[in-house]
Amino acid sequence: MVVNQLESPDLLNLSICSNRSTLRVCQASPKNCAESVSIYLKKPNPSIKITFFGFRKPLEWVFCFEEDFSQKYIHRNLVVSEYHYITAHHKNSPEQIMCRNADVVEGFLKILEFFLKIFPVRLKIGVQPNIGGLQILFKSNIFAQCSEMKLTRSLENHAFNRQELGAIFKKIKVLDKLEVIAHADYVIRQAFIVDHVTLAHATWMCEHDLFRLNCRSARFLNHTFQLDDIEDLALQWLAKPYTPRLERMEFEWDPLVEIQFFTLETTKWDKNKRSRCCYKIHQRGIFDCSETFDFTRSDGLMASIGVVERGYFSTLIFYVWHDRFPTRNQQNRLKKRLNELQVQQRDINRRLGDGNDFEQSLTNPNLSAATFGNYMIQAYNLRKPRGSSKKLEEWYKFHCEILDVKKQIESLE
Repeated sequence: MVVNQLESPDLLNLSICSNRSTLRVCQASPKNCAESVSIYLKKPNPSIKITFFGFRKPLEWVFCFEEDFSQKYIHRNLVVSEYHYITAHHKNSPEQIMCRNADVVEGFLKILEFFLKIFPVRLKIGVQPNIGGLQILFKSNIFAQCSEMKLTRSLENHAFNRQELGAIFKKIKVLDKLEVIAHADYVIRQAFIVDHVTLAHATWMCEHDLFRLNCRSARFLNHTFQLDDIEDLALQWLAKPYTPRLERMEFEWDPLVEIQFFTLETTKWDKNKRSRCCYKIHQRGIFDCSETFDFTRSDGLMASIGVVERGYFSTLIFYVWHDRFPTRNQQNRLKKRLNELQVQQRDINRRLGDGNDFEQSLTNPNLSAATFGNYMIQAYNLRKPRGSSKKLEEWYKFHCEILDVKKQIESLE
């Protein structure tokens, strides 16, 4: 019980006291222990980050041999698994530990092995190009597999060379999610077998490679796929009923390319058959799928293809509606909140309003967001010449909340 109540720095301090203490940490309640262990390999400062379920702040271990720390830092010598570490941490941030050891490779492997011992969760790996001598880390069995891998850009715009990519993908098996954000002119075979893949540079892929993917979700930024390739993919999906694995594919798209199919038979969006929107998975928010084209497989599974986000580069989505109404729960929560606000509205108007016609019109529950917003501004402007007041601003803030909820509901309908 005591272990489960410790902050992350205290948890680390307890675990290195003795073998018995290490065992106590390992046996702590899983729901209060580590959620993930993530490493980020960049030259010259690789780091390890442990995130926790519940209340604990993430614990970070950063190798920074060349840094000169001010007097605000507390310096400590730690012994972890019989290995000596020279560390420092800011007095206000004990969960961020700066490691001063000169032998980064050996020190990194030792502390990572210890963290994975006390926090037996899957590893997440991030790698920046041009890591130099850190490549030797991949020879360790610790790196045999990971749940997620992300290959990122570097500030100096270095690119991964074939030797680096070969060292990574020949040694490490990615189990769930692969993101290659950096430029990589390399056939990444693991892209065909992971559940979730993002490729910022997929020009090495052809139509045949698109058909070989066995993922749940895929995202392609710079690619050479044409609309007829995606139409062929849809026809292949239609021809294979009872294969529910695919959830979505997203393609960066030229907004000037017209969406017109030659073989695929589609229908327009029908609000009675599916939601207007689906959720984004790479960032917060929703895609409006009201302009996409729908088609249904013989097993009843529906999919849509179309442009869902327009700009300098647009997004074309191939989305499979495993849940035809994914936003229904959110809509119900918003409608419940709107009802609660409308119940409070008459009392707010009685205490804070002045009874003008626009204010009274706002109590109509059937007003659209646009009409409600217009009436709200008119009511506010009628009172504003008399001078601003705390009552007026409180009244306006309350009605802005109603307007915001109405807008959210309409965006999902």
